[in-house]
Amino acid sequence: MPWICPSCSAETELGYNVCSKCQTPRPGSEEGAGDFKLGDDNLITIAADFLGHIGIVVVAELVIPWLLNYLLGIPLLLGVLIVFAFFGAVVFYLSRRDGSKETNAD
Repeated sequence: MPWICPSCSAETELGYNVCSKCQTPRPGSEEGAGDFKLGDDNLITIAADFLGHIGIVVVAELVIPWLLNYLLGIPLLLGVLIVFAFFGAVVFYLSRRDGSKETNAD
């Protein structure tokens, strides 16, 4: 049995919680259009984050040294060391910057 939208009076199938014409949430439904979110512990979210991090590693450790080799003639292993040193310096800088905000309660 379809339900009638209170905003536009259109009929929408019972299985849908949003009006097919005006996207108004069904009266009594907990979530409206676009309110569905995956939690941080959801397998899909974890897999997407993992693949994103793998993509960053591939770019940083494979593509950048190859570009350094191709454009500047730097050996690949030296390019990898340059990338490690750069990211190490960034991590060191960010860790020192956050640690400098600590206050002494004494």
